[in-house]
Amino acid sequence: MDVPVHTTFGLNVTTQLVLKKNEKEELFSTPLMKAVEDFGSPWLQSNDMTFHDPLAAACLFDPQICDYQQGSIDVEVEKEEQLGMMEFQQRVDGKRNIAIRVDQEKFFDHYYHVVLNST
Repeated sequence: MDVPVHTTFGLNVTTQLVLKKNEKEELFSTPLMKAVEDFGSPWLQSNDMTFHDPLAAACLFDPQICDYQQGSIDVEVEKEEQLGMMEFQQRVDGKRNIAIRVDQEKFFDHYYHVVLNST
Protein backbone atom coordinates (compact mmCIF):
# COMPACT_ATOMS: atom_id res chain seq x y z
CA MET A 1 0.00 0.00 0.00
CA ASP A 2 1.36 3.41 -0.96
CA VAL A 3 1.12 6.06 1.76
CA PRO A 4 -0.26 9.25 0.16
CA VAL A 5 1.79 11.60 2.38
CA HIS A 6 4.64 10.69 4.72
CA THR A 7 5.17 12.98 7.73
CA THR A 8 8.57 13.48 9.37
CA PHE A 9 9.36 14.97 12.77
CA GLY A 10 13.02 15.97 12.81
CA LEU A 11 15.31 16.86 15.66
CA ASN A 12 14.81 20.54 14.84
CA VAL A 13 11.26 20.14 16.21
CA THR A 14 11.46 17.30 18.74
CA THR A 15 14.37 18.84 20.66
CA GLN A 16 12.07 21.76 21.53
CA LEU A 17 10.14 19.36 23.79
CA VAL A 18 12.39 18.83 26.78
CA LEU A 19 11.32 18.09 30.32
CA LYS A 20 13.97 18.77 32.94
CA LYS A 21 14.37 16.08 35.56
CA ASN A 22 12.14 16.70 38.57
CA GLU A 23 10.24 19.39 36.61
CA LYS A 24 6.93 17.52 36.54
CA GLU A 25 7.07 14.89 39.27
CA GLU A 26 3.31 14.16 39.10
CA LEU A 27 3.92 12.89 35.59
CA PHE A 28 5.09 9.65 37.18
CA SER A 29 2.04 9.22 39.42
CA THR A 30 0.09 6.76 37.25
CA PRO A 31 0.81 3.00 37.18
CA LEU A 32 1.93 3.18 33.55
CA MET A 33 4.36 6.02 34.15
CA LYS A 34 5.65 4.45 37.39
CA ALA A 35 6.70 1.49 35.26
CA VAL A 36 8.44 3.87 32.84
CA GLU A 37 10.18 5.58 35.75
CA ASP A 38 11.28 2.25 37.27
CA PHE A 39 12.65 1.06 33.94
CA GLY A 40 14.34 4.34 33.03
CA SER A 41 15.30 5.72 36.44
CA PRO A 42 19.09 5.34 36.03
CA TRP A 43 18.90 7.25 32.76
CA LEU A 44 16.37 9.81 34.05
CA GLN A 45 18.56 10.58 37.08
CA SER A 46 21.19 12.23 34.92
CA ASN A 47 19.33 13.28 31.76
CA ASP A 48 16.46 15.45 30.70
CA MET A 49 13.63 13.77 28.82
CA THR A 50 13.19 14.73 25.16
CA PHE A 51 9.88 13.76 23.58
CA HIS A 52 10.92 12.51 20.14
CA ASP A 53 8.52 9.58 19.65
CA PRO A 54 5.71 11.00 21.81
CA LEU A 55 5.45 13.99 19.46
CA ALA A 56 4.95 11.73 16.45
CA ALA A 57 2.40 9.68 18.38
CA ALA A 58 0.50 12.74 19.64
CA CYS A 59 0.30 14.16 16.11
CA LEU A 60 -1.44 11.01 14.92
CA PHE A 61 -4.38 12.09 17.08
CA ASP A 62 -3.93 15.88 16.88
CA PRO A 63 -1.94 16.92 13.78
CA GLN A 64 -2.44 20.60 14.64
CA ILE A 65 0.21 20.32 17.37
CA CYS A 66 2.73 21.06 14.60
CA ASP A 67 2.95 23.23 11.49
CA TYR A 68 4.20 21.49 8.36
CA GLN A 69 5.76 22.15 4.96
CA GLN A 70 5.05 19.90 2.01
CA GLY A 71 7.81 18.83 -0.33
CA SER A 72 10.25 16.12 -1.21
CA ILE A 73 13.28 14.64 0.52
CA ASP A 74 16.50 13.45 -1.06
CA VAL A 75 18.84 11.26 0.99
CA GLU A 76 22.55 11.10 0.16
CA VAL A 77 23.49 7.49 -0.54
CA GLU A 78 26.80 7.84 -2.40
CA LYS A 79 29.14 10.44 -0.84
CA GLU A 80 30.56 8.78 2.27
CA GLU A 81 31.15 12.03 4.17
CA GLN A 82 27.48 13.00 3.71
CA LEU A 83 25.94 9.53 3.83
CA GLY A 84 22.41 9.61 5.21
CA MET A 85 22.08 13.39 5.15
CA MET A 86 18.70 14.62 3.97
CA GLU A 87 17.82 17.60 1.85
CA PHE A 88 14.26 18.90 1.89
CA GLN A 89 12.81 20.81 -1.07
CA GLN A 90 9.50 22.56 -0.58
CA ARG A 91 7.05 21.54 -3.35
CA VAL A 92 3.27 21.75 -3.58
CA ASP A 93 3.09 18.30 -5.18
CA GLY A 94 5.56 16.68 -2.74
CA LYS A 95 4.61 13.52 -0.86
CA ARG A 96 6.45 14.45 2.32
CA ASN A 97 5.33 16.69 5.16
CA ILE A 98 8.03 18.00 7.44
CA ALA A 99 7.12 19.38 10.85
CA ILE A 100 8.64 22.85 10.99
CA ARG A 101 7.15 24.18 14.24
CA VAL A 102 5.64 22.64 17.35
CA ASP A 103 3.19 24.26 19.73
CA GLN A 104 4.92 23.25 22.96
CA GLU A 105 2.00 24.17 25.20
CA LYS A 106 -0.47 22.23 23.06
CA PHE A 107 1.83 19.18 22.98
CA PHE A 108 2.40 19.10 26.74
CA ASP A 109 -1.32 19.67 27.44
CA HIS A 110 -2.12 16.69 25.20
CA TYR A 111 0.66 14.54 26.64
CA TYR A 112 -0.16 15.23 30.30
CA HIS A 113 -3.86 14.66 29.68
CA VAL A 114 -3.18 11.23 28.18
CA VAL A 115 -0.51 10.14 30.66
CA LEU A 116 -2.12 11.46 33.84
CA ASN A 117 -5.50 9.95 32.91
CA SER A 118 -4.12 6.49 32.04
CA THR A 119 -5.00 3.63 34.34
